[in-house]
Amino acid sequence: MRGKLFGEKGKTSTRLKIVCASVLGCVLTLQLGAFSVVIETSLSGITELPFGAFAGLMLPIHLAIGLVEGLITSAVLIFVYESRPELLMDVQVDKTSGNKLSFRTTLIILAAVALVTGGGLSLLASSNPDGLEWTIFGNKDGGYSENMGLDEEDYGKKSDMADRAASVQEKTAFLPDYAFSGDEENPAGTTVSGIVGSVMVAGVALLICLAGGFFRMRNKKKA
Repeated sequence: MRGKLFGEKGKTSTRLKIVCASVLGCVLTLQLGAFSVVIETSLSGITELPFGAFAGLMLPIHLAIGLVEGLITSAVLIFVYESRPELLMDVQVDKTSGNKLSFRTTLIILAAVALVTGGGLSLLASSNPDGLEWTIFGNKDGGYSENMGLDEEDYGKKSDMADRAASVQEKTAFLPDYAFSGDEENPAGTTVSGIVGSVMVAGVALLICLAGGFFRMRNKKKA
């Protein structure tokens, strides 16, 4: 009984650490990313946005986004911890505990959730501007603040290089603005974009894991 009690306390502590680490990680990465956009935009010279005002709008809105993403990430990691804790690094595995899902079942559930979220729930996404768009364009038509108040159709400085890059993007993008090229009103474009994005992220994650495993094995052989 005592061992079981201490085991539950240990699990609760681990869950709390997962939540804190997930939220902190997402908040920090989004804050660094948002601040990098402010620096890059200011140094590029394509606009004369005031640096302080730009940063003052970008960082708080991405703080809120980071908190939500952190909670979602922690939910996924806690599920993995409860089902297959050995998939997480530096997590002590209690071999006596039961009710663990198989590795295959865990992957199937994660894949199904990703497909439902990316391919189905994405259709319910808000049409309001994202963090960057909200900062520089505002959403006056939706009843929100104007913020920087830039014109979405005419902002920044024009150049031949930018026009050529836009032309290449227009010709090569197969799912521009999360829609089928030439059929922007078809909601299936959003579904396909979400699924393709999920598969691409999973593929990149798999490649990183394989690369990490390869280098770890090579280091062990050298040792």
